[in-house]
Amino acid sequence: MNSRLHGRLPGLGRFIAVIERHLGLVFVAAFVLGLTIPAMARVPPGCVMAALALIIFLACFQIAWQDLRALPVARLLGFAAGRFLVLPIAWFWLAKRLAPEYAVGALLIGLMPSGVSAPALSGVMGGKVSHSLALLILSTAAVPFTVPIVLDLVAHRTAKIDQWALFTTLAITVFSPALLHLPFRASARIRTLARTNLSWISIVAIALAIATVVAKRRDTFLGNPNAMLTPIAIAAAIYATFYGISWMVPRASHPERVSLMMASGVNNIVLGISVGLMYFSGNETLFLVMCELPWIGAVVAARRLL
Repeated sequence: MNSRLHGRLPGLGRFIAVIERHLGLVFVAAFVLGLTIPAMARVPPGCVMAALALIIFLACFQIAWQDLRALPVARLLGFAAGRFLVLPIAWFWLAKRLAPEYAVGALLIGLMPSGVSAPALSGVMGGKVSHSLALLILSTAAVPFTVPIVLDLVAHRTAKIDQWALFTTLAITVFSPALLHLPFRASARIRTLARTNLSWISIVAIALAIATVVAKRRDTFLGNPNAMLTPIAIAAAIYATFYGISWMVPRASHPERVSLMMASGVNNIVLGISVGLMYFSGNETLFLVMCELPWIGAVVAARRLL
């Protein structure tokens, strides 16, 4: 079957199919590459951020503004405030008491917006795609402001970074691709290419981020593998609350809860890892890459249970 007719990049059909079918294996392979190829540590953090910008550019073509009409705006805004502001701050204070070295990492992963795959997963699982899409747009547009402000307000003693530089990086990464896609939006061919190739490009970008972070923390992983247990346990608890909070929304239908759950739990972990690489070191990046395990596990479990 001609890949051009369906928007696939020609000559990559089998490669793409393998990547999309074996998501977990791709991430495991990325982890192993990071451990076995020290040169991966020399990949500039900007490369990961550029890959993320490409994902956002492609994701913008999925937005159909007519799908966002007649949404329960107050409910979605309230959920977004609780999930992307209150819950991350609560986890920061709790982590400070349980494992202070991972508190900033817990805050960062909570502040990350919905991932670009959340609306698609919501549709597959019987949720309302429009709800997940609205939260994706809202949380992504807000993240250049929320991350620097919240870090400055609640973690200024722990996270000593250039807030303006962080804001600029996030704003360029989020808003530039969104603006850049507008002139191409009228092209049916480009829209098809973007929508059909977003999934595998996202997987490759996440794998690149994992391999880069693991390579930079290679000595920790090889010298003290037990050090991974605590961040994995904390990350698993955090993601349990990300998924659980959707079931606390009053008067929401089952499809609405599924949509909120996907928008909450399937967050943009690549952005978190990218921020960790560029502005943090040590425990923050270790924690963020360990979040990949519960992130993947929760998605797999949700697909089987819903």
